[in-house]
Amino acid sequence: MKRMSNHLALALTLVMLLTMLAGVQVSAAPAQEGTVAAQTVTYEDVTAEIFRYTPEDFEFRGNNTPLLFVLSDTTFTAETAAQMLNTKGFKTIADEESCSVLFVSPKNGESWTEDDYKALQILAGNATDDFYIGTDYSAGIDENGYFYAGRWRHYIFAEGSAVEFAQTMLEAEDAGYFMPQWSGWVDGFGAGFVYAKDGFTVENVAAGWQTVRHTTRLYNNNNTTFLAPYYYWEEEGITETAESIKLDYEDIPELPYYLYVPDTVDLDSTTEKYPLVLAFHGNALHPQAHIQNTRWPLVAKENKFVVVAVNGLYGTTSNADAIADLVDYMIENYAIDATRVYSTGYSKGTMETLNFAQSYTEKLAGIGLFEPVFGLFPIYQPTTTLPVYAIIGQDEFFPVFPSHTEKAAESLNAIGKVNGFTYTYDEKIGGYWGYRFDLTESLRLPEERGVMHIHSIISKDDGVVYTKLVDAYQLGHNVLPSSAWEMWDFLAQFSRNADGTLTVNESNPYKDVAKNDWYYYDVQASAKANLFCGTSATTFAPTETTTRAMMVTVLYRLAGQPEAMGSSPFTDVAKDSWYEDAVNWASENGIVNGVSADCFAPNEMLTREQAATMLYRYAKYCGEDTSVEATLTDFNDIDKISSYAKDAVAWAVDADVIQGMPDGAQLSLAPQEGAERAQAAVMLLRFADLVSENGIE
Repeated sequence: MKRMSNHLALALTLVMLLTMLAGVQVSAAPAQEGTVAAQTVTYEDVTAEIFRYTPEDFEFRGNNTPLLFVLSDTTFTAETAAQMLNTKGFKTIADEESCSVLFVSPKNGESWTEDDYKALQILAGNATDDFYIGTDYSAGIDENGYFYAGRWRHYIFAEGSAVEFAQTMLEAEDAGYFMPQWSGWVDGFGAGFVYAKDGFTVENVAAGWQTVRHTTRLYNNNNTTFLAPYYYWEEEGITETAESIKLDYEDIPELPYYLYVPDTVDLDSTTEKYPLVLAFHGNALHPQAHIQNTRWPLVAKENKFVVVAVNGLYGTTSNADAIADLVDYMIENYAIDATRVYSTGYSKGTMETLNFAQSYTEKLAGIGLFEPVFGLFPIYQPTTTLPVYAIIGQDEFFPVFPSHTEKAAESLNAIGKVNGFTYTYDEKIGGYWGYRFDLTESLRLPEERGVMHIHSIISKDDGVVYTKLVDAYQLGHNVLPSSAWEMWDFLAQFSRNADGTLTVNESNPYKDVAKNDWYYYDVQASAKANLFCGTSATTFAPTETTTRAMMVTVLYRLAGQPEAMGSSPFTDVAKDSWYEDAVNWASENGIVNGVSADCFAPNEMLTREQAATMLYRYAKYCGEDTSVEATLTDFNDIDKISSYAKDAVAWAVDADVIQGMPDGAQLSLAPQEGAERAQAAVMLLRFADLVSENGIE
């Protein structure tokens, strides 16, 4: 095996060149003026005539590649477009960013109209970010005239009367465009807008670009998008370098990759070792774009590890061996912790991860899968415990859920065999997974217009969660950026020992919550979600009784702590008490009625039926359907439920917020008993998951 870093080869070349050029003065060549080409883009019955500039040394980087639209009252010709390109600063941006610029005039030559909006829509949909290593992208367009550019990095520069057009037609809430390649709509036009009513200058073009270039538009599914940060890694204190290693495989003679090293990491350290995360891109996705979508370098900087994004690996048989060689190379040459190597991937990249994990499990401490297309992949058979974190969008259009394909169920069962559980899709349970999980928690991501429903499976062998299956609301075959942090929090618990066994380092801040307690994971999840926090930094008091004030305060936090319009009628709610705002809000919205007309009893024990009633009313407040189909005949103490709480308890059981407690051969609801803090934490986790999608559009 022959391995040489591109950096090493480049360094040797530079040394030779500097030696040859010693004492020789070299003059810089004058900057060349850019030229533009006319292009016609047609889709169905709409045609757009534009002039396009693409740098001669154009380097396509998939979805990382911007596309600039220049809208002007000028009726562009090749000469006037070139003049604006060269004198207003657009060429400088295009050359530095390696991107194309489109010069667009009003179709009627005088004013911007609805016809221009339609033309801009087809121009926006005319971009392709499909990337395959080794393909020539230097022309800036493919054989069909599609611009090589990111679908989500469109930036609009408008001057003169085009400003009002862009503001009213393109930047409007109902703006969007159709993507023929994806056969879907996008509910937003550009990632950024630069306006110059009095005309473009070098200064306002440059300043405008600096303002918008840090923003991108990301896609969920079903025309749902959201604006998100775009990162230039050097500005974040993260070094990004393109490297490769030479290999002895006929089908993979060289393996290129991108190396991301945060300034919190010293790769040459002799005293510290750092974890390594491998990141595999999806089909036709540029590795840099995958890194931008997942945000792995930011996670790495916060947690001091290294990221390697592997490029290519299509249709070859030596993939797992090549990846193993890359891991060995990183460990041999840098300060990498061999016990903490993790593999992650998106779509096709999950196949690479699973393939590598099956062949070289001893090299991996855990794997993270973004959109594993289980229905299209072979069923891999891990041979030893392998921590798995898998995320799938609820709007996924590939056959990935067990409800869609038997192969997915077989894949999960194969994972379960080594991770301590047996998986079979249960039609009675239904849903995406057809499985009753040991713990379900939700993570709301309103800025990303999504919710992650995180399901944990506890190993029957040793009580450890080695498997987390996640379904994400309103997500198709894409990635929610925040999910990488969650994935890392899970994977970071595990390290692979030299003998192949795993070391588990679960984080548990509470000294009064033991591993064998039934609520061990629930309590920590509730605290992490800021639903039910500890009584101190190191104690949770799981068996202490929940008070009425505690419960209403949690619901108030869950609602986002909205401002109450008035005060409550309760005389026993002290002014400026820690629960005053919560009680006022809950009373105002009919979530609590008090134990009497003027008494709330904040410090009294919260009964289980009172807890169910508060949750029931809050569910109504959220707009949830609280109608009930189930009966309570499975429980032996339904006669003890107060009349005011019967509907609420029935709903809580039907919604799986309350599951009852073992009582001999039957289950009991214990409606009059106090809700212990651990019990309340479990109820709240289930309830928070139930209402989590409210308000996410």
